[in-house]
Amino acid sequence: MDILFQAHYDNHTNYINEIYKHMYFKSSSMIAVYVCFAIVVITNLLNLVLTENPDYIMLLGIVIFVYLFAVVFFRYKKSVKMYENRQKEINGDKVIEIVATAAEENVYMAESGGREVKISYSDIKKVFETKNAVVLHSKSNLLYIFPKDSFTVGNASDFLMFLKNKGIKGAK
Repeated sequence: MDILFQAHYDNHTNYINEIYKHMYFKSSSMIAVYVCFAIVVITNLLNLVLTENPDYIMLLGIVIFVYLFAVVFFRYKKSVKMYENRQKEINGDKVIEIVATAAEENVYMAESGGREVKISYSDIKKVFETKNAVVLHSKSNLLYIFPKDSFTVGNASDFLMFLKNKGIKGAK
Protein backbone atom coordinates (compact mmCIF):
# COMPACT_ATOMS: atom_id res chain seq x y z
CA MET A 1 0.00 0.00 0.00
CA ASP A 2 1.44 3.34 -1.08
CA ILE A 3 0.51 6.02 1.44
CA LEU A 4 -0.59 9.15 -0.41
CA PHE A 5 -1.89 11.13 2.58
CA GLN A 6 -1.66 10.55 6.30
CA ALA A 7 -2.69 12.40 9.44
CA HIS A 8 -1.85 11.61 13.09
CA TYR A 9 -3.98 12.97 15.93
CA ASP A 10 -5.54 11.89 19.21
CA ASN A 11 -9.14 11.51 20.35
CA HIS A 12 -8.81 14.38 22.84
CA THR A 13 -8.24 16.80 19.98
CA ASN A 14 -11.85 17.88 19.73
CA TYR A 15 -12.86 18.50 16.14
CA ILE A 16 -16.36 17.12 16.63
CA ASN A 17 -17.91 20.37 17.88
CA GLU A 18 -16.64 22.18 14.79
CA ILE A 19 -17.80 19.35 12.50
CA TYR A 20 -21.33 19.18 13.91
CA LYS A 21 -21.57 22.98 13.86
CA HIS A 22 -20.75 22.83 10.16
CA MET A 23 -23.30 20.07 9.52
CA TYR A 24 -26.15 21.73 11.42
CA PHE A 25 -25.54 25.39 10.65
CA LYS A 26 -23.09 25.92 7.79
CA SER A 27 -23.84 23.25 5.20
CA SER A 28 -25.29 24.53 1.94
CA SER A 29 -28.64 22.78 2.48
CA MET A 30 -29.07 24.27 5.94
CA ILE A 31 -28.09 27.74 4.71
CA ALA A 32 -30.77 27.45 2.00
CA VAL A 33 -33.36 26.56 4.66
CA TYR A 34 -32.29 29.51 6.84
CA VAL A 35 -32.44 31.91 3.88
CA CYS A 36 -35.97 30.74 2.99
CA PHE A 37 -37.14 31.16 6.56
CA ALA A 38 -35.42 34.54 6.86
CA ILE A 39 -37.34 35.71 3.79
CA VAL A 40 -40.60 34.55 5.39
CA VAL A 41 -39.75 36.32 8.66
CA ILE A 42 -38.75 39.57 6.95
CA THR A 43 -41.86 39.49 4.78
CA ASN A 44 -44.02 38.93 7.83
CA LEU A 45 -42.39 41.74 9.79
CA LEU A 46 -42.68 44.16 6.87
CA ASN A 47 -46.33 43.20 6.45
CA LEU A 48 -46.92 43.84 10.14
CA VAL A 49 -45.14 47.22 10.15
CA LEU A 50 -46.44 48.57 6.84
CA THR A 51 -50.06 47.44 7.02
CA GLU A 52 -50.50 47.43 10.77
CA ASN A 53 -52.90 44.61 10.06
CA PRO A 54 -51.19 41.41 11.09
CA ASP A 55 -51.79 38.31 9.05
CA TYR A 56 -51.87 35.70 11.77
CA ILE A 57 -51.14 32.86 9.38
CA MET A 58 -47.99 34.69 8.27
CA LEU A 59 -47.01 35.37 11.88
CA LEU A 60 -47.27 31.65 12.44
CA GLY A 61 -44.30 31.38 10.05
CA ILE A 62 -42.14 33.27 12.53
CA VAL A 63 -43.16 30.97 15.34
CA ILE A 64 -42.45 27.93 13.17
CA PHE A 65 -39.03 29.32 12.22
CA VAL A 66 -38.09 29.89 15.86
CA TYR A 67 -39.30 26.40 16.75
CA LEU A 68 -37.37 24.73 13.90
CA PHE A 69 -34.21 26.66 14.73
CA ALA A 70 -34.54 25.57 18.37
CA VAL A 71 -34.96 21.95 17.26
CA VAL A 72 -31.84 22.15 15.08
CA PHE A 73 -29.86 23.82 17.88
CA PHE A 74 -30.83 21.18 20.45
CA ARG A 75 -30.13 18.35 17.97
CA TYR A 76 -26.68 19.84 17.42
CA LYS A 77 -26.03 19.98 21.18
CA LYS A 78 -27.38 16.43 21.61
CA SER A 79 -25.17 15.10 18.78
CA VAL A 80 -22.01 16.60 20.30
CA LYS A 81 -22.91 15.26 23.75
CA MET A 82 -23.70 11.80 22.34
CA TYR A 83 -20.32 11.69 20.60
CA GLU A 84 -18.52 12.70 23.78
CA ASN A 85 -20.42 10.09 25.81
CA ARG A 86 -19.61 7.37 23.25
CA GLN A 87 -15.92 8.27 23.34
CA LYS A 88 -15.91 8.21 27.14
CA GLU A 89 -17.72 4.85 27.21
CA ILE A 90 -15.40 3.27 24.64
CA ASN A 91 -12.08 4.77 25.71
CA GLY A 92 -12.61 6.15 29.20
CA ASP A 93 -10.07 8.89 29.79
CA LYS A 94 -7.37 7.14 27.73
CA VAL A 95 -5.77 9.12 24.94
CA ILE A 96 -6.24 7.14 21.75
CA GLU A 97 -3.92 8.01 18.90
CA ILE A 98 -5.53 7.88 15.48
CA VAL A 99 -3.75 7.45 12.18
CA ALA A 100 -5.88 8.36 9.16
CA THR A 101 -4.34 7.13 5.92
CA ALA A 102 -5.41 7.55 2.30
CA ALA A 103 -4.05 5.20 -0.35
CA GLU A 104 -5.01 4.90 -4.01
CA GLU A 105 -7.94 2.51 -3.45
CA ASN A 106 -9.00 2.93 0.20
CA VAL A 107 -8.91 5.04 3.34
CA TYR A 108 -7.63 3.43 6.52
CA MET A 109 -8.27 4.51 10.10
CA ALA A 110 -6.15 2.88 12.81
CA GLU A 111 -6.42 3.55 16.54
CA SER A 112 -3.73 2.85 19.12
CA GLY A 113 -6.38 0.79 20.95
CA GLY A 114 -6.22 -1.76 18.13
CA ARG A 115 -9.33 -0.92 16.12
CA GLU A 116 -8.76 -0.63 12.38
CA VAL A 117 -11.20 0.35 9.64
CA LYS A 118 -10.82 0.18 5.86
CA ILE A 119 -13.15 2.36 3.78
CA SER A 120 -13.48 2.19 0.03
CA TYR A 121 -13.85 5.51 -1.78
CA SER A 122 -17.09 4.16 -3.25
CA ASP A 123 -18.48 4.08 0.32
CA ILE A 124 -17.84 7.81 0.83
CA LYS A 125 -20.90 9.86 -0.10
CA LYS A 126 -19.33 13.29 0.37
CA VAL A 127 -16.46 15.26 1.77
CA PHE A 128 -16.61 18.63 3.49
CA GLU A 129 -14.08 21.00 4.87
CA THR A 130 -14.24 22.90 8.14
CA LYS A 131 -11.78 25.45 9.43
CA ASN A 132 -9.51 22.77 10.90
CA ALA A 133 -10.41 19.47 9.25
CA VAL A 134 -11.26 17.57 6.10
CA VAL A 135 -14.15 15.23 6.88
CA LEU A 136 -15.19 12.19 4.88
CA HIS A 137 -18.89 11.35 5.34
CA SER A 138 -19.65 7.71 4.54
CA LYS A 139 -22.86 6.25 3.13
CA SER A 140 -23.49 4.70 6.56
CA ASN A 141 -23.22 8.22 8.12
CA LEU A 142 -19.86 7.70 9.79
CA LEU A 143 -17.39 10.57 9.82
CA TYR A 144 -13.69 10.10 9.12
CA ILE A 145 -11.56 13.07 10.16
CA PHE A 146 -8.31 14.28 8.65
CA PRO A 147 -7.23 17.32 10.74
CA LYS A 148 -5.52 19.88 8.51
CA ASP A 149 -2.66 20.54 10.91
CA SER A 150 -2.01 16.84 11.52
CA PHE A 151 -0.91 15.71 8.05
CA THR A 152 2.44 13.92 8.15
CA VAL A 153 2.24 12.86 4.50
CA GLY A 154 0.73 15.29 2.01
CA ASN A 155 -1.48 18.23 2.93
CA ALA A 156 -5.17 19.10 3.15
CA SER A 157 -5.47 21.00 -0.14
CA ASP A 158 -3.80 18.21 -2.15
CA PHE A 159 -5.99 15.67 -0.34
CA LEU A 160 -9.12 17.58 -1.35
CA MET A 161 -7.92 17.67 -4.96
CA PHE A 162 -7.24 13.92 -4.81
CA LEU A 163 -10.78 13.31 -3.51
CA LYS A 164 -12.21 15.52 -6.27
CA ASN A 165 -10.34 13.44 -8.85
CA LYS A 166 -11.88 10.34 -7.25
CA GLY A 167 -15.29 11.87 -8.00
CA ILE A 168 -16.34 12.35 -4.39
CA LYS A 169 -19.08 14.93 -3.99
CA GLY A 170 -18.17 18.13 -2.20
CA ALA A 171 -14.43 18.01 -2.81
CA LYS A 172 -13.02 21.31 -4.08
